[in-house]
Amino acid sequence: SVASPRIERVDAALAGWENGSIATTDLPWNDWVYQERYRFLSNLADDTTPERMADLDAVWGISSTGNNEVLFAWMEQAIRSHYAPTYPRLEAFLIEVGRRKFLTPLYRAMKETGQMDMALDIYTQARPGYHSVATGTMDALLDWPGANL
Repeated sequence: SVASPRIERVDAALAGWENGSIATTDLPWNDWVYQERYRFLSNLADDTTPERMADLDAVWGISSTGNNEVLFAWMEQAIRSHYAPTYPRLEAFLIEVGRRKFLTPLYRAMKETGQMDMALDIYTQARPGYHSVATGTMDALLDWPGANL
């Protein structure tokens, strides 16, 4: 795991960014390892605005990261922030990646933020490629029609 002084610095950067004392361009994003980037993104406030998300993405290109853990944390926050520019990448990710550790929180976030139509649209496309264990969990989460047949 990442040493706690590094985590403390990430948390301080997050607090500063959220209160406006640290500009997006001044975040040490490029110096952070993926665990630090994940820490920052997964601890963003749920009410982070789409505008603030767009600012992060414009400066650091987070939507196009090649790291699935970082991308997952970014997409979960994008759902909660209703940051629509990330939704095509979200859809592709959910169709490509069948791991429940990623699927469950992302579909749950859509459900909790009133975006069930999107969740069901994506799930309809992605479901045939998921393992039965994953579909069992998602069917229940999304009240999938015919799940109990």
